Amino acid sequence: ASGIDASGALLLQAPDGTIQTVRAGDVTLKKN
Repeated sequence: ASGIDASGALLLQAPDGTIQTVRAGDVTLKKN
């Protein structure tokens, strides 16, 4: 399941049950 928490972060749940939070600023791809 996925959702949005109170702070607006995206919640991603992996098949193993691990939950990761991703803020909008964190999904920007950066080139080295």
